[in-house]
Amino acid sequence: MKENQFSKTSLVKQILIGIICSVLEFGLYYVYQNLFNPIPLYMDTLFTTAASFLGPVSGCICALLFHTITVFFFGYPLYNYAWAICSLSVVLIIRLYIRLRKKTEVLDIVLLVFIIALAISIEGALIFTILNFAVSYAEEISDAADCYVM
Repeated sequence: MKENQFSKTSLVKQILIGIICSVLEFGLYYVYQNLFNPIPLYMDTLFTTAASFLGPVSGCICALLFHTITVFFFGYPLYNYAWAICSLSVVLIIRLYIRLRKKTEVLDIVLLVFIIALAISIEGALIFTILNFAVSYAEEISDAADCYVM
């Protein structure tokens, strides 16, 4: 079998691809936030996925840079970095799959879509539950402290 075509990208190219993909990811996210916000589409890993096929460095750079840009641009709280776990999981799943498979075909990509969707759905639900509990708990503590101060 031939070696996988997705495993031969130089480090400099991976870094550049990661930066370009994170900017494209942010552009897509910005358009989505301003045009289609009521529709629950979570397209914040589209270019991370593409970058991951070209190398682990490009995927990680795209994921982390995208989350950094969104936190600072939209003014999100720092705990929104927790969502980067889902993006980094996408990179990990794709790179492990490519390493295990000698040749990547269309059916492999379809299988990857299902695996990634299942994995980040479970992770996203866990992250949401933990963050929701933590924020609610912090607000209750804050409200309780305000009652004693009055």
